[in-house]
Amino acid sequence: MSDYDVVVIGGGSTGTAVARDCQIRGLKTLLLERDDIASGTVGTCAGMISSGLKYMNEPEIVDMCSSEVVHLKRIARHIIMKNPILTPMLEMSDLSSGGNFAEEYSKRAAEREVPPVMFLTPEDSLKIEPMLNPDIIASLYFEEYFIDPFRLCLLQAIDAKRRGADIRTYCEVTNIIVQDGRVTGVEFFDRLTGRLESVSTRIVVNATGPWAEKVAALAGMPLELRLNKGAHVILDRRVVNVGVIAKAVDGRMIYLFPHENTVVLGTTALDTWEDPDSVRASHDEIEYLLKSMEWVVPSIREARVVRAMEGIRPLVADWKIPEGDVTRGYRIMDHAGDGGEGMISFTGGKLVMCRHMAESVTDIICEKLGVERECRTHL
Repeated sequence: MSDYDVVVIGGGSTGTAVARDCQIRGLKTLLLERDDIASGTVGTCAGMISSGLKYMNEPEIVDMCSSEVVHLKRIARHIIMKNPILTPMLEMSDLSSGGNFAEEYSKRAAEREVPPVMFLTPEDSLKIEPMLNPDIIASLYFEEYFIDPFRLCLLQAIDAKRRGADIRTYCEVTNIIVQDGRVTGVEFFDRLTGRLESVSTRIVVNATGPWAEKVAALAGMPLELRLNKGAHVILDRRVVNVGVIAKAVDGRMIYLFPHENTVVLGTTALDTWEDPDSVRASHDEIEYLLKSMEWVVPSIREARVVRAMEGIRPLVADWKIPEGDVTRGYRIMDHAGDGGEGMISFTGGKLVMCRHMAESVTDIICEKLGVERECRTHL
């Protein structure tokens, strides 16, 4: 008999969600995280759980994001905030694209318990946020939800543990044991005790985000990601009191969100071949963000940068299209066809999708193990 039914590798939003779902369905689960909970990509995000309307070319992604916002509000309302956002416009051409966004966003407003998008005059925009460029010709006003990503991950891990799962932090997986075409266990190094340990398991879930290729390789399994890095800058003061989304110098959209007594400015999107462990926000990325936001919030240069952080998106490996066109959906890789029955990896995905991703993979696990229990994490 195996020590565990499922070993989940990775303590981010998806890994902790998988551990929780598996344990709720009665599967004996172990989660291994080499650092602390939420110490990877999820710890470098702004926490917005948007409706996904920036991906209007993928209606299924928009529908999924909108539905998952509703689920997260139901199960984690105490760590979710609704924040007002302005999108200032400096050119007439912005009005057309703004109109398309307003129409699509407003269709889902009632479902998500937010008001429909409103067009505001420059005067009304400046009343709401006096730090905007007075030369704007209009702005869009809408509201979005934000979640505390650290507390989300911690609460998912705590609930999984409360239900019987084992949560081991500072434990780095060093080997995934494969025998006769089937995963049978994992070996890991406990960085707190200095001991090398091993456990047997029936299923291994690789939920390590940008490190998924490295972890899959421990079992000799192929996996390809398109790594894409994004920088955020923390400023020393509350430059604005509402969120601001603006067009960057290259046409992308960036944002400035108030957070306690600071603001978070982000984000870049650059393909990278760097080691995820060594990636850092560059001076060019920081300047790109400041220069772009300066157009609509001129006073941003008066604030001091107190922190810059870089996260890596583990995008689906589609190299034939520009970064912005790569799906923000997710893929589940069952390695059975590669001689790794029992090993499953994630690619892609977003914070707002973590519960959905966990439900999908746990459905697969239950089918493999002959367990007939429905998902209850949305209730």
